[in-house]
Amino acid sequence: MRCSPVRMIAVTLLVGASSPALAEGSYRRTGTGIIVTPDQGPEKAVRLQVYGDGIIRVTSAPTASLDLPASLMVTAKPLSSGFSVREAPGRVSLITPRASAEVDLANGNVSFRDAAGNAVLGESGPPGF
Repeated sequence: MRCSPVRMIAVTLLVGASSPALAEGSYRRTGTGIIVTPDQGPEKAVRLQVYGDGIIRVTSAPTASLDLPASLMVTAKPLSSGFSVREAPGRVSLITPRASAEVDLANGNVSFRDAAGNAVLGESGPPGF
């Protein structure tokens, strides 16, 4: 049995749209970094902000809101330049000249690399709030 090209495209779109393997979190670029909403928990948010060539601040919350009280520890202000954002399948990276942070769009785990690309630190499980 032959399918018309239109029917074949419709079937392909329906199959692709219903596949859970294609489900993936999202991110948006901000003036000072990125905010990630992982696929596993749309009520979770991870914010990365650049504070220097090798300084990336990570804030995570069990809710979609990152409106947190002012920090008594962090008095510096985030930068609005000197970084780039790179998207790859299933992840997004915030890159500075001396470091980068990569966020897994499925679960929100963050890992850090130095300027040479060597792994420095990484989350391996879900956060506890």
